[in-house]
Amino acid sequence: MKRFLLLILALAALMIIGCSDDDDKDNSITNIMNQMDEVDFLIYVGNHDYRSDEVTISISEEIANPYTFTGTYEHTLAVNGVEVTNISGWSGLNYAAYTYEAGFTPGEEYEISYTYELSENGSVTYTKTIAETITGLYFASWDAPYTVTGVDEPVVFSWTLDGNNQHQIASAYSELWNYDTYDLVNEDEYYKELGVDDRTFTFPANCVSDFGAERENYLSLSYGVTSLNYVLSGSALIYTATSWYASNMYGCGEVTREEKISHMKKLANMILDLQ
Repeated sequence: MKRFLLLILALAALMIIGCSDDDDKDNSITNIMNQMDEVDFLIYVGNHDYRSDEVTISISEEIANPYTFTGTYEHTLAVNGVEVTNISGWSGLNYAAYTYEAGFTPGEEYEISYTYELSENGSVTYTKTIAETITGLYFASWDAPYTVTGVDEPVVFSWTLDGNNQHQIASAYSELWNYDTYDLVNEDEYYKELGVDDRTFTFPANCVSDFGAERENYLSLSYGVTSLNYVLSGSALIYTATSWYASNMYGCGEVTREEKISHMKKLANMILDLQ
């Protein structure tokens, strides 16, 4: 299970990038596509600002490179056999976001069917169909800090859920960066798989190192807990998660849609290693 735990650690590390706003959407999408190297299709279900009605899809540039592809593309999504037509005005060659107006009820199973098709010169050149069942997520209410100021004190996270999700992970990450060169000087990590019915966790003092935090370097810290469900189908990952992270840079709190998308690549790679 170590590799799976590293996945959530990676999620915490990515939180250091910061909480995105809508103006960063295109850049964020481009960065995701450039990084996805293990899973070709990432499908995130629900839980954006406590909503449970969104499906977000990201496709690897290995499948369709936006810099060289000159044809047309088509996304088709169905939930429980019913096509979802509201694409929210947010789509492109490598991504799409849908609003599933019926919403996803926690604890209930949903069949997610997605087809991606590419055509050039009037002929279909690529088709991928994904059909898997995922369990609706129980959303967490968090009693946890927005910020951490150092590694010397324990950090307590508490949360409530109306039911159990499939996995719960606690993770912490520290990075030491050179002020002048922006090079990564050192890093440390801590992770622990929690029981599915756990509702509190205390990060031990000094669970990650601050490396003495030399004056000429900058220390980034992130502590977080994630509760999630997922299903892996070949080169496609379907998942849903509720998370809270605290950083020494600023508080991010509940992770938003775009931040969750940016985490998907790391999640995919680590789940692949888990299999």
